[in-house]
Amino acid sequence: MRLPRIGIDARKLDDYGIGTYIRHLLSGLQAAATRFDFRIAARHPADPALQSQALRTVVMSATNYSLGELLALSRFVRREGLDLFHAPHYVLPPLRKCRKIVTIHDIIHLLFPEFLSPAGRLYARLMLRFASREADLVLTVSEASKADLVAHLDVPPERVRVVYNGVSERFRPQAEQSLAETLRALGLTPGYVLFAGNLMPHKNVGRALEALAALRGTLKEELPALVIAGHGRPDRVTALRAQAERLRIVTKVVFLGHVDHAVLPALYGAARAFIFPSLYEGFGLPPLEAMACGVPVVYGRNPALIEIVGAAGLAFDPRSTDDAAQALARALTDEELRQNLITAGIRRAREFRWSDAVSQTLAAYEELLDGSARGHA
Repeated sequence: MRLPRIGIDARKLDDYGIGTYIRHLLSGLQAAATRFDFRIAARHPADPALQSQALRTVVMSATNYSLGELLALSRFVRREGLDLFHAPHYVLPPLRKCRKIVTIHDIIHLLFPEFLSPAGRLYARLMLRFASREADLVLTVSEASKADLVAHLDVPPERVRVVYNGVSERFRPQAEQSLAETLRALGLTPGYVLFAGNLMPHKNVGRALEALAALRGTLKEELPALVIAGHGRPDRVTALRAQAERLRIVTKVVFLGHVDHAVLPALYGAARAFIFPSLYEGFGLPPLEAMACGVPVVYGRNPALIEIVGAAGLAFDPRSTDDAAQALARALTDEELRQNLITAGIRRAREFRWSDAVSQTLAAYEELLDGSARGHA
């Protein structure tokens, strides 16, 4: 008997947030290979995440955010004879004879259109509306994001299901030897303030620079370094460097660029505090990962982060340098608060498990496939 055939678009496997989501989804789905036949569209078939007999990989080189990718994905669905297609991003090709699930992590491109080119804004707006309308089921990663989908894309709430992301078990308090080895390789010393994530404008990394500069001369100890781990367009990195120079803290700022996933636990663990001044999130993985590693987190107050991090971190107004600086100072110097945040953070992070996300996603697959089978009976 032929197994139901499920296709997954894994072309964004190298991205930070969405890439982490796809990696854990693929890893967890392998255990269900006795029930489903998984076909994976990917750019780099040699990626370790794809090296499993449970996953059949199809190479696809179409450019992101283009008509070409829609045509390529449509061919992928047709040639592989898929019964269900899962778009882990909002790129959903026109499909007729296939059930469709789309994961929309956030609507950043609708709420902050100034961060995109005119062509990028148009593509994002069209695809978000098309995907949310055409999918049989929309998955998202927080109640805050669901509310955005309902409010801004007019998606009926019954067609949106919240499936929280998880925190990998490798994010936990680190042994001293592991910390020392990683820091030596990166040229860092412990006790820095850390930001991790991409450098898109809504991440508001400049606010972290301003907050650090505002603490100059107010701390009893020397001003800590601010380590920025994440990829970004060269012009954004240049702009942040220029801002650090204007603020006279350029010697205190370290740009690591893209950091290998294996390095992240130790990079988190050696930080004195983690700062995440984002203006908007659909979920917010980096604060949870930092919390899991036993690091006090200060974060920009927005609906998703309040939902996910809550009182386990210290919230501040992401549009206020004074508020950000005060929160950061407390996380660096108030020992009682620090210990409370560390304990609460570790406990909170344990509530988010990738195994739960995978099982809930599999349940959605089964539900749609079962409905399809009944419809053709």
